[in-house]
Amino acid sequence: MKIIAGTLLILVLGAVGGVVFVTTGVFNVSAMYDDPAAIHWIIGNVRRYSIKRRAETITVPALDDRGLIASGASAYGDMCAGCHGAPGQKPFVGAGDMNPPPPNLAELVKHREPGELFWAIKNGIRMTGMPAWSKTHSDEEVWQLVGFIKQLPGLSAADYDTMLSEAVLGGHAHDHESDDVDHHTAEDTHPEHEGHNH
Repeated sequence: MKIIAGTLLILVLGAVGGVVFVTTGVFNVSAMYDDPAAIHWIIGNVRRYSIKRRAETITVPALDDRGLIASGASAYGDMCAGCHGAPGQKPFVGAGDMNPPPPNLAELVKHREPGELFWAIKNGIRMTGMPAWSKTHSDEEVWQLVGFIKQLPGLSAADYDTMLSEAVLGGHAHDHESDDVDHHTAEDTHPEHEGHNH
């Protein structure tokens, strides 16, 4: 009986403490506030393993087609370079002031599987500023981005410019109008189907 009473007391105190934490404004939501290293580690690993788990069932298509990569380069310039930068291009001035700041994809991609990149681009990541691009782009377009991002390590500014030129000459340039088109069926919107649609 004492064990039950003690457990109930802990639960009540926890609930009260939670309400006090939420309603007193003690938590600092300022983007200028830098969390302790332990918090960075916890949040970073929660994010990484959450993506890793959900990407396990995704079937990765061939990503080495030159046309696919050129299309991805064009889309990257329109959708990603502003926050993440591009070969020879720095991110926009406010990107470094975001909390957390957008990662350097040329470095990040070395440690992520293509399926993980696909899932993150398609679904976005809460509380990071990373949008869910699946709302405006098809799975095919997301894979084009993944194909290009995999090329980022060691890619020079000249190489990037060449890919952009190839995209224009080959008719692979990113279509801005497609951003307003719904490419998805109802089935596509559910994460549990991700491993079966690609």
